[in-house]
Amino acid sequence: MLLLLTLVAGLAIDPPAPPFSLADALAQARRASPLREAAVRLATSAEEVARTSGRLLNPQLDMRVENFGPGTSGLAKDVFAVVNQAIELGAKRRLRRDLANADRDAAGAQVGLTDWQLAERTTRIYVEALRARLLLESLTATHRDLAEVAGLLTRRVEEGVTPEADLLKVRADIARLDLEMVHARLALDRRLSELGYVTGLSAPPEAGRLAEPAAPAVAAVQATGSVARHPDARLAEARVARARQALALEHGRRRPDPLLTAGYKRTSGVDTAVAGVALTLPFFDRNGAPIARADGEVRAAEAEQAAVMGRLMADAQSTGRAARALADRAGTVARDLVEPAEAVRSATAAALREGVVDVLRLLDAERVLREARQLAIEVRLDALAAALEARFAAGEEVLP
Repeated sequence: MLLLLTLVAGLAIDPPAPPFSLADALAQARRASPLREAAVRLATSAEEVARTSGRLLNPQLDMRVENFGPGTSGLAKDVFAVVNQAIELGAKRRLRRDLANADRDAAGAQVGLTDWQLAERTTRIYVEALRARLLLESLTATHRDLAEVAGLLTRRVEEGVTPEADLLKVRADIARLDLEMVHARLALDRRLSELGYVTGLSAPPEAGRLAEPAAPAVAAVQATGSVARHPDARLAEARVARARQALALEHGRRRPDPLLTAGYKRTSGVDTAVAGVALTLPFFDRNGAPIARADGEVRAAEAEQAAVMGRLMADAQSTGRAARALADRAGTVARDLVEPAEAVRSATAAALREGVVDVLRLLDAERVLREARQLAIEVRLDALAAALEARFAAGEEVLP
């Protein structure tokens, strides 16, 4: 019976929640982001516009009956039924279709940029949440160590072999740690709430589910073409293409379109056909103002593209250098900083138990170890954030 109850109790325990990795956070944000949904809807509408933009212009129907009013009773009613159809010259129909396709491409590039911005924000918040959790864990470990020391000193004070002042010093350090842990918990809670919001979760993820990813390798960026795949670069390129298509269409509009007329006319009881051509004579205005405006937009888009490419190149190079420098430092910080501090703390704690050193030496060793652990966390997370930022700057996938 006891064995059966044990088995039932074991089955009733909920399994541990699976890790919520950075890849999971990025996928969740992409699925649930309303900002991305807005960009996708605009891209869908631009696709529909491109699909229908090559259609012919609609004809105009003009129907009239004349000879109404006083004194016209003896006159036959004149009836006119005329259809007018504009004929686009200068390849305007193709140019309209090309402009709509350029708008579609720009909308698609905007979706890519929205994805990039969403991923960058999600990654930054995820790393900050992970940093807050690791710092809280470091403070908790130090608190646990000092609690053990306080227990040892309490027994020695009761035995009369250690002055109570030493115990009070340790308790003061523990009280200070308690305050630091409160601030650390608040910071962690705030980061988790931000992460839950940006990923569209109904509730913030548990801190223990966060998993620290390995820092990806970062290659050096030497040429501007290396950042051409960046969403910002693609959007700038799409805007230049769109401006050029708009300029081409305005140039095509310099040539007036004829308006063909065909229809039926009944005048004084006689049925006749109507045919004609109407044409605007470009004597004074040859679409100069729209052409000048479109040409300026092309030049502005090209200048903006050059500025974007220069900024992306500078960002990719600077973040790449920072990521490689921090990666080198993060690889040695545990060996050079944490391990010696842990050795000193262990030796000092052993000496305190033997009564060889006073409590101030131990508190100093605890402080050095705590600072070393926190600095190691900062360097490691800074290296991770810099590596991810460098991949963002180069337009690469966040996690290779």
